[in-house]
Amino acid sequence: MSFRPLGLSAVLLTILALATAPRLAAAAPDDTQKEAARNLMWSGDQLFQNGDHGRALQAYLAADAIMNVPTTGLAVARAHAALGQLVEARDKAQLVARSTPQAKESPILTEARTAAAKLATDVAARIPTLIVKVSGPPASATEVTIDGVKVASSELASGWKLNPGNHTVVTAADGFEGAEQRVTLIEGQSETLQIAMQPASAPASGPSTGTLLMATGFSVGGVALIVGAVTGGLSIAETDALLDRCGGPRCDPGAADDLSSATTLANVSNGAFVVGGVGIVVGIIGVVLEVTEPAAAEAAFMPKVSGRGVSWSFH
Repeated sequence: MSFRPLGLSAVLLTILALATAPRLAAAAPDDTQKEAARNLMWSGDQLFQNGDHGRALQAYLAADAIMNVPTTGLAVARAHAALGQLVEARDKAQLVARSTPQAKESPILTEARTAAAKLATDVAARIPTLIVKVSGPPASATEVTIDGVKVASSELASGWKLNPGNHTVVTAADGFEGAEQRVTLIEGQSETLQIAMQPASAPASGPSTGTLLMATGFSVGGVALIVGAVTGGLSIAETDALLDRCGGPRCDPGAADDLSSATTLANVSNGAFVVGGVGIVVGIIGVVLEVTEPAAAEAAFMPKVSGRGVSWSFH
């Protein structure tokens, strides 16, 4: 049979066909599927030799999905390694190396299994290790994710195997500010990342009752007193003018409007002085509270649970 290279579109179509074709898990591939796998392997080899490791991996994965034999698995592991996906390469190579030999299997498959075992050992030595040490919250209360994957605290202490390159570590714990750090891992090296989590800042409290009373009381009281003083002065001025005009307790009817205006101003002044007085008293109360609140315990109506039930008390 002749082998012909497959383009990327053909590879993807083959993967789709294999994923959707009804097939028993234990059924051996038929001749058509074997031919497709051969073509995929040939195409993958050509792509790999040309440095196109990404598309080569696609072809090898498709062939391995059909055959699931050491040779196709080894090709997948090698492509992962060429792409710097060392963790995936190690895992696949170990899977191939640990696969059970079949009776009277081809020496090629046996050699592929041996090569996979060596590849797994070689790649494992190249995988970087990240150790994360978090200070602040208890380890049991701290959640750590690396590249979005939650990592157990025991695995953080012994080191987490990751591919070379950039990674993001995020920590979170109740009562502490979340932290995020980025780290670049180099092939074959171990990196220790120290993260010091800080206690969460207490929410900003609003102004105290005393402050509010002072601001409101003195502001309102001050404005009211000014209004009272102004309107009172105007009322007195108009009253004096009426006395000069009338020359006695009785005035002509034409002065009725001026008399009404003077009376209204007097009433406004009196009311404003009352409001101003109340405002000043409120402000003074605010001053007293502002001085005494920090030293006084704030009364609270709290429930107390006991064997007899729930009781309430101030403390």
